[in-house]
Amino acid sequence: MQKLLLSTLVLALAGCQVTVKSQDGTATTYGLGPTKTSSTPAPEASPAPAAAPASAISPATSNQAIPSGLYSAQLQTQHKDGKGKLQNEVSKFSYLVEDLGGGRALVKFIGEGSAADPGGFGGLMSGETQAIGFAVYNKGVWQFSGKSEDGPCEARFTSDNNTLKHLSGRCSGAGNWGDLAWPRANTPLKFVRALQASERSMLQTGGGMVPKAASTPASSGSAHPYLGLIGKTFPSMQLPYQAFGFDGYNSKLEATAFAEMPEGKVVIYPVRKGSARYVLIAGHTNGNIDRVLDVRPVAASAGKRFIAASEEGDAVTTCTLNGKRVSQVFAYTQPGKAGSHFATASSKGESVWLVQPGGTQVIALRQGEKLACTQVVMGG
Repeated sequence: MQKLLLSTLVLALAGCQVTVKSQDGTATTYGLGPTKTSSTPAPEASPAPAAAPASAISPATSNQAIPSGLYSAQLQTQHKDGKGKLQNEVSKFSYLVEDLGGGRALVKFIGEGSAADPGGFGGLMSGETQAIGFAVYNKGVWQFSGKSEDGPCEARFTSDNNTLKHLSGRCSGAGNWGDLAWPRANTPLKFVRALQASERSMLQTGGGMVPKAASTPASSGSAHPYLGLIGKTFPSMQLPYQAFGFDGYNSKLEATAFAEMPEGKVVIYPVRKGSARYVLIAGHTNGNIDRVLDVRPVAASAGKRFIAASEEGDAVTTCTLNGKRVSQVFAYTQPGKAGSHFATASSKGESVWLVQPGGTQVIALRQGEKLACTQVVMGG
């Protein structure tokens, strides 16, 4: 994927190769302008002569079976970057799957995606990754555990009627933009064709990377112990702390139990386990039910107070990023005077996040981005 801009910074991160591309500037906005979204399936590739055509592959007759083949999705969106310029965002994701029977499969994931850079330099930021390993069927979900060239990766997906639905994915140590290399939660990838002989051989030999044992669930050996919660549901605004493995809510540690983003699609729950802090990101579903989209560890150096932008309620919170107004943001901050709060994105872990407008994807801001928020308590 060729990209041309005035300056290019290439970061090689564990499990993900990231390219951040920017042009000089100071203003920062994120998705405050018009948004256009379209989704088209990836073009169908030609199968090898020995491979059966897609029509010959029947849907899975058992929840523990998945049609072997290539599954793919290609997405195109537009958002404004930090300089107010509309950027074309393109993402392409593929799963190569060979069903081994008995709730086991060989899997290779290939992903690349871009997003408008919300920082002051503007431009595009992008992520790429390839991971290969095993998937194990467990309680209705396929749990993938494998490796990229730089480290371990995990993903979760379901399969039904020749469609693979991606639930979550991450490579440990992938950095602030690693999530761009993975589809959003609940993205469908359509069956394109049967596996070619070379692809089947690549899966069987591990593609030069040694995967974890097939019997190891994806939740084992995680970068943190809560990735296995992704996809679970609970009543809205009633997070089951103990059942999910967290300490109970403590108002002395967190000023709020949860924060709903202004668009109303995402709810953020600041949680703790001992001294470790996390943000649990949930999305609304039908029937007042929240579904866990992600659980992200908070940098040890992050500020003490959790705060999130809010346009209504008992406390109205407005925020600026590098001096420019943003709406869908949450962070761990240091409190200042007269209801002010400040944060600078950490270089060691995540501390300031933006939710992509119109969707549920969360992007952690890079080192040096400066957030300032003012909170006004209504009636007080």
